Amino acid sequence: MVKSNRAYGDGSVRPYGNGWRGVVELPPDPVTGKRKRRYVVRRTKSAAEQAVRELRAERDGGTPARATRQTSGQTVGQWLDSWLTAGAGGVKPKTLRRYAGLVEYQIKPTLGARLLASLRAEHVRTALATMAAMPARSTAGRPMPGTTLSDSSIRQAHRVILKAVGDAVYDGVLDRDYVRRRVKAPIVRARKPGRAFSVDDARAVLAAAKEAEIPARWLLALTTGLRQAEVLGLSWPAIDWDTHRINIEAQLHYDPAEHGCSAKERCPWWSRPCPPSEPCSGDPASGCSHDWHRARRRPCPPPKAHACPPHGPCRYTARLCPHARGGPRLVPYTKSDHDRIILMTPSTEAALRALRSRQVAAREAAGDTWEKRPEFAHLVFTGTLGQPVNPREDHRRWKHLLAMAGVPEARLHDARHTTATILTALGIDATAVQTLLGHSSLLVTQGYQHVSAEMLAPAMTALHEVLKTTSDEPDGVRRDLARHARRPQ
Repeated sequence: MVKSNRAYGDGSVRPYGNGWRGVVELPPDPVTGKRKRRYVVRRTKSAAEQAVRELRAERDGGTPARATRQTSGQTVGQWLDSWLTAGAGGVKPKTLRRYAGLVEYQIKPTLGARLLASLRAEHVRTALATMAAMPARSTAGRPMPGTTLSDSSIRQAHRVILKAVGDAVYDGVLDRDYVRRRVKAPIVRARKPGRAFSVDDARAVLAAAKEAEIPARWLLALTTGLRQAEVLGLSWPAIDWDTHRINIEAQLHYDPAEHGCSAKERCPWWSRPCPPSEPCSGDPASGCSHDWHRARRRPCPPPKAHACPPHGPCRYTARLCPHARGGPRLVPYTKSDHDRIILMTPSTEAALRALRSRQVAAREAAGDTWEKRPEFAHLVFTGTLGQPVNPREDHRRWKHLLAMAGVPEARLHDARHTTATILTALGIDATAVQTLLGHSSLLVTQGYQHVSAEMLAPAMTALHEVLKTTSDEPDGVRRDLARHARRPQ
């Protein structure tokens, strides 16, 4: 059966007696709600199709299909603002922040001024083409000269437009979706894939981890493939020492710091500029002039350029607002929205037990200065005073670990690729690897399994054995394959 490319409301043309009949759906009766249609009959199919197009244009031309159900003069930008305020259809907070960035910097500049009721597929296509020439932006929203938006960013904007328009129809703001199924999603060119460590590199990292401040952190990364948010959100009650199991049931998220003070009563930190970039002693007690560090009773960080938004207060000083919002947040779910059980290796369990003993001693020594927020009271990985670990600091420690191990620079997420690849090389079933990593499908898991030369050599040797034609070739071929397999990647 051939799938139709028509969308709901496009109308249809069918044979009718000696001619052709077209039908177009009209808005229902505003009083009774009954369905209404308009029929035309023509001698030829092309004439009937033309008549249907004219009826459709008359129905849709410039005015909403049912104006009583739409906000008069509401633009796409106004609807997107109200849609985001309402939660964008119930998405997760991190997804909502991503949607807000796409709306602010990509969708509003291209479609925001257009009337929502007049939005059509050709308008969306033009907007997506315009986005291809727009500059990429930093996490703070600043344009980065010499760059353009990635295919992935444009595809995400396309997805947000479809969802926003679909929700407008669902909420009764629009009577019909003129965009879905009429605008193809932009094609994303193949991104640079993640890489997996070789077995020797993985061993070097684990050897260096023994000298690190918290060895258990990196043992968990390479032996279980846990995501960074899952590791940092791990709590002691989730570990069952008797069965050697860990229940992965939460994540630690960091929301950007924002001022919580009202527009009428701004706190003193609202007008403070970004911290200066000159180095300081690093110790508030030694006369450091950085008031924002003294107020938090924290050492001064190394100098850096602050990624603050072009309009508004500094994000760093926003943390000092008496009513500040943002910061660490423990969410009771994983990325795949379901808990999973993993087993600890003996070395990982020993490292966790040692960390538990050190943390108990540190808590007793800290006394009243230990972290008092109940949601963070039982975290496995914490700062010096029990506070949650910032993901950026965690990533900095990972880079330092790789330098100690003499391993080429890699992402922290590549530890998950390493776990999946080594398990695949050992012949572990793909479903077991999927369960360990917490993927929603095997297709996602396959993207984490990388085939190395060592894994290909036996296959090529077997293939040669089947196809060989002379008796003096196999030994030399096997030697060549073994030599290529040992060559560093």
